[in-house]
Amino acid sequence: MVKAAEGAPLSIDFSGNVLFYDKFEAGLSYRLDESISALVNVRVRKNLRIGYAYDYTLTNLGQFNSGSHEVFLLFNFDFESNKIKSPRFF
Repeated sequence: MVKAAEGAPLSIDFSGNVLFYDKFEAGLSYRLDESISALVNVRVRKNLRIGYAYDYTLTNLGQFNSGSHEVFLLFNFDFESNKIKSPRFF
């Protein structure tokens, strides 16, 4: 992903996630010259995942913190379950 905003430097991210057994997910991310991060989550119900992420700063700000921790909930609202799907998009 490439992000650009007026008055801010260009930001380039590389990331990837892997899903195991449709239940466990793990991922890594690298923001060019800025940070690295990792995440894991598990599906506890059909529409709910619980996870953890850690972000480590590679810039001089790393001298003042040891990274950031994040606990998150992912909700999947299945609004389209009653609709007919087009055979073109499956």
